Amino acid sequence: MAVPAPGGPCGGGVPAQEASIPRIKKPEARPDHCPAFAMWLILVEALAALALLVFLVWWTMFSGRRRGERRDPDERP
Repeated sequence: MAVPAPGGPCGGGVPAQEASIPRIKKPEARPDHCPAFAMWLILVEALAALALLVFLVWWTMFSGRRRGERRDPDERP
């Protein structure tokens, strides 16, 4: 005689062993892990992003026309 699946005779339920809550294993502590190194890495990345932003702004501001902006024909030099 067959045993019905959990959830009734039509099945559709989750077997008891798969219904448990999954657990995430705690990472093992590494003795060579240094929190100060992580902070330096974040600082270097932030400075690199700031330098890239400043470069892009500078590039877009000064990459215009070779002889400057056009002047209106009504404007006298």
